[in-house]
Amino acid sequence: MEKSAEFIINRVMKNNFSMAFESLLQPIFDTSSFKCVGTEMLIRGVHRRALVAPDLFIHRLEDNGGIVSLGEHIIGTAFSYMKDVIMPHNSSYLMHLNLSPVQLNDVGFAGRVIALAVQRSVPVQRIVFEITDNHLPLDDAGRENAVRLREAGFLLAWDDIHSVEQLQDRLAQVDTNFIKLDRSCFKATCSEETLRIVRRAQDSEVDVIAEGVETFSQMQMLFNNNVRMAQGYLFSRPLDRESFRHKHLLVKDA
Repeated sequence: MEKSAEFIINRVMKNNFSMAFESLLQPIFDTSSFKCVGTEMLIRGVHRRALVAPDLFIHRLEDNGGIVSLGEHIIGTAFSYMKDVIMPHNSSYLMHLNLSPVQLNDVGFAGRVIALAVQRSVPVQRIVFEITDNHLPLDDAGRENAVRLREAGFLLAWDDIHSVEQLQDRLAQVDTNFIKLDRSCFKATCSEETLRIVRRAQDSEVDVIAEGVETFSQMQMLFNNNVRMAQGYLFSRPLDRESFRHKHLLVKDA
């Protein structure tokens, strides 16, 4: 897999994304109705017709700065899919995109994203940028970019939240519309801490999204505590773009 990761990284550093990546869509569901209410666009590398997991190359691209160009390629792909495929069928769906702090700390990032949204005629109020956890704090440029994105109408989320202390630290950096519970929150030993996270977020008027939900008991716990959005294998595995269109857009109750 090392050769596959090197192939992906080299393509990114040359700004050559053709045939090197595949985007998948992880549906997000309403816990009360079990209906799809949006999706998260995920990225996979492609080498010799095999998929390459992002954890094999994303961190290295964060270290060398390549994540900035790759991220904007993914944003462009998502904006096009949102406009051309999702919006004609369901204008209420949310499109979630992962956003590395490295991208957010890049001066001018917000301006480029806003300009691209205008160019593609994307409804910014339906786009959620999930700021990932790579232990890199936001600098002044990152916080300014976050403020500009929110002022433009985009929604923000802190991803991978697994403790109250981490939640407080993240919200002290930037206020967001959502937080996303890390899948580790659903280990049996983490249930009390998970509820504390949910309550603290709700006290801060931040909506909670859960990921990695695999059982009905987990879903019931979320529903009982007013967590209304979730994703995970209980609901759906990641889908290719055409499968998502058929399953969640070309149906009467979508």
